[in-house]
Amino acid sequence: MKTTNKYTVFCHNCNFKQIIIPSELKNFVCIKSSMIQKTIPQIDLLTKKLISKETSQPIKVKCPKCGFAIRPKIIPKEKQND
Repeated sequence: MKTTNKYTVFCHNCNFKQIIIPSELKNFVCIKSSMIQKTIPQIDLLTKKLISKETSQPIKVKCPKCGFAIRPKIIPKEKQND
């Protein structure tokens, strides 16, 4: 039996708390975020274009009760009670 990670969604504003599996994340409203710049942009001498490495931000969802932005956190395997 394959075990999946569980996430905890906790709102510090209204104390909403729920433990979910990744497939239940679609029930929440996701907040779009832009990419984060990892390196300083540099000019490629051959193509004369800017080169910059980017990384994505962690997923954020809206709290169903108050609309506050929440980051779902992974529950460690040792603390998961199946």
